[in-house]
Amino acid sequence: MPDVKPIPDRYPRVSPHLSVAGAAEALDFYSNVLGASERMRMPMPDGKIAHAEIELDGSVIMIGDEVAGGTDPSPKTLGGSPVALSNGP
Repeated sequence: MPDVKPIPDRYPRVSPHLSVAGAAEALDFYSNVLGASERMRMPMPDGKIAHAEIELDGSVIMIGDEVAGGTDPSPKTLGGSPVALSNGP
C-alpha cells in the first residue's frame, strides 16, 4: 500500500469547516470583503454547496451549506454559533 500523507500538500495542520445557511453568499462575502481566494467549489444538484474551500492569508477554511438532519447544523439553526474564529491573541 502506498504511503498516504495525513495532511495533503498546500493544507495547514488545522482547517476549520463552517456549516452555513447560504454558503454561496458566504463565499462571495469572504472573497469580496476579506479578500479570500476560492480554491474549489462542489455544488449539489439543488445549487447548494456540498463543499468549498477558500484561502485567507495562508489559512484554508472549508465551507458548506447546512444539510437538514445532518451532524453539523448552522448557526442559524442553533440560534447562534458555538465557536469563534480569531486571527491571533
